[in-house]
Amino acid sequence: MEFSGERYYKINKILLNGLGLWPHREGKRARIKPILIDATLFYAIFAQLCPLISTEYDVNLLLKVLSNILPALIFTINYNAYYILATKIQLLMELVRKDWNALDDKREIEIKDKHARIMHTCTIAFILAVCIGNPPFDFMEASPLILDWLVPLNESRPRHLYMLTEYFVDPERYFPLILIHEIITVLIGFFVIASTGAITLVYVEHFCAMMKIVSINLCLLLQLLNMKNLPDLLAMFVILIIEICYMFIANYMGQIIIDHSEDVHNTTCNILWYNAPLKSPKLLLFLMHRTIKQVKPVVGKLFVASLEGFATLSTTSLSYFTIIYSLQ
Repeated sequence: MEFSGERYYKINKILLNGLGLWPHREGKRARIKPILIDATLFYAIFAQLCPLISTEYDVNLLLKVLSNILPALIFTINYNAYYILATKIQLLMELVRKDWNALDDKREIEIKDKHARIMHTCTIAFILAVCIGNPPFDFMEASPLILDWLVPLNESRPRHLYMLTEYFVDPERYFPLILIHEIITVLIGFFVIASTGAITLVYVEHFCAMMKIVSINLCLLLQLLNMKNLPDLLAMFVILIIEICYMFIANYMGQIIIDHSEDVHNTTCNILWYNAPLKSPKLLLFLMHRTIKQVKPVVGKLFVASLEGFATLSTTSLSYFTIIYSLQ
């Protein structure tokens, strides 16, 4: 992405790229990262479920396991949801880039910068929260190993993990490896929450900024409409008529496409297929099945160009203008 506000999104790109969630994934390393992260998270969930099998069941054990496994499930679901929706994230980022490039008014740029700075500050706060909040818990769990190394005793100090897990190995002998797996899992999980939360905040702040810009432009438009200068009012009226005609023509062209696609289906259904050669019915059946779904021109995967769409768009626009006018 290349635009004037790119500097505000570099941290988000670094975070998502480090987790393999950045939409523009290229190379073997980018494809291996999600596999390793998923393996780490799923193995952590498996290890936390195993005590239900290896330990005598009771309600306290179930509550302990569920309380521990819930964060791991949130980490895993969040990570995989964003991985699956990488294409959507890419489209949204492309919209952000286009909106930045479309801004040329000084006031609009100031509004966008203000919201982008808020997003940037919150992203840094998320990272600091992970970097400051996570190490103390890791140190508390690793303190027996550290003290045994700094101040060794005749016997090892008691070792305890916060999460109740079962790896089916000697916990004392393999405690360092189990601890490393737990630390990596928690660290990955926290960064998943921080990075996905930050990129979500990017789109929320961008939406708020664009709505603020639209509100200001609407206020300016209403001020122009309230002018008593007849030539200016006539000019605005002519522009409005041209825009409505443009919207109608564009949607009517889409309606023509829909009507012709429906004609193909109707013709296929009404044709005397039993009078056709033997090979033709199969082709007609395929064509009939293919044309059941109408061809609809979709604008930006959001809006279907048709007369119905024109009516909906006109009604919605009129409703918004009515609400804004009533708030004055």
